[in-house]
Amino acid sequence: VLVLVLVILLGTCDPAAACAEEDDPVAALWDRRRDAIHGAMTATGASSAESTWERVAARLDAHAGALRAGSLAACAAHRRGERSDELQARHASCLSGQLVALKVLTDALAGADARTVEGALLAVGELPPPAACDDLEGLPAAIVAAEDPAVAAEAGLRREQLLAARLAVTMRRASEGLAIAAPLLARARELGDRPVEVEVAGIIGSLRAIAGDPAAAELALTDAVWLADLVGDDELLARHLAALLRVIGVDRPAEALRWRRHAETVIARLPAGSRGAAELVAAIGSLLGATEPGPAQALLQKALALAEAQDGAEHERVAAVLGELGELALRQGELPAARASLTRALAIHEARLGPDHLRVAAVLRSLAAVDGGSGDGVAAEGRLARALAIQEASLGREQGALDGPRVSASEGVRQDL
Repeated sequence: VLVLVLVILLGTCDPAAACAEEDDPVAALWDRRRDAIHGAMTATGASSAESTWERVAARLDAHAGALRAGSLAACAAHRRGERSDELQARHASCLSGQLVALKVLTDALAGADARTVEGALLAVGELPPPAACDDLEGLPAAIVAAEDPAVAAEAGLRREQLLAARLAVTMRRASEGLAIAAPLLARARELGDRPVEVEVAGIIGSLRAIAGDPAAAELALTDAVWLADLVGDDELLARHLAALLRVIGVDRPAEALRWRRHAETVIARLPAGSRGAAELVAAIGSLLGATEPGPAQALLQKALALAEAQDGAEHERVAAVLGELGELALRQGELPAARASLTRALAIHEARLGPDHLRVAAVLRSLAAVDGGSGDGVAAEGRLARALAIQEASLGREQGALDGPRVSASEGVRQDL
């Protein structure tokens, strides 16, 4: 009996065991929604639904496991007295943000349609890494909830809406995103919440571009650029400016390049590892491709190095820059260089998104042009046939048979960098 009592007492004193008995919010957001999300994705009838689900499930299993392990480790360290209340509060605040991001994503997947299936793996790839919460000294102070429950609830809702608007850009869901972002922007302006106002203004510009309204996109992004400049947020300034340059550059590249000096000044102010800097470098490189291929290639190589340093060599953002490098080399008739970049981009897309994704089809078309330029008509024909099959399966026979795909080999640079 005494031994049993000691075992019970020791068990209750074990910090890890005590933490494991607490509520697991990750289970509610993922584990218990798994079957419903699987059913929603397969019910879309999308040809790639099941294969996409398998990849999504594997990555969200790993993500949820990492979140859970980090939370348990932090809790145990705090109970052992190894972590101060302040540092534990920082970790809890960071974890709360991670959980909101997971909720927004799983909400979207639970209401899946064919477009959701197409963007699901891209969205999973944009989840903040759980390890980001481990750098306790580098984390901002914990967010203090408002005393008024109604105010606190609204703040939480705005946080969730901001993440949902970002997700709409990643998944290219313009109408849904605008329905969230427009009232969110109005409310941010009413409250004088400049950080949210600056970000959402840029999101609306990107959504307008996705919706095929470049004039409205240009207006929104120009407003976002000056707002970011006004509040001194160079990271968002760089991202919004990169998006603006790409929108203007479609039809008026010379006009877009008038922003070049401003862009280079912003890049110089940003620290190493800035995603905004990588986006802006790539945007300038893309604009210079037609008139200054040498400097364009150098800038895109720099953007590639930045993307690899930030995300690793196998990330979709890396594939996006490789696509731009490959297309630039193809236009210059540098076929071996084009093949090398595009082949690597294809391998990343197939590994990250699966063999039947539209981005795979886009790169296959570019590689077919390389094959044709190299005199290998048989290989070119095979790649084009595979690209067409992917497009028809994803878009339907009529849309898939159109001359060009909806995306290019460099598609996604705007949001993937």
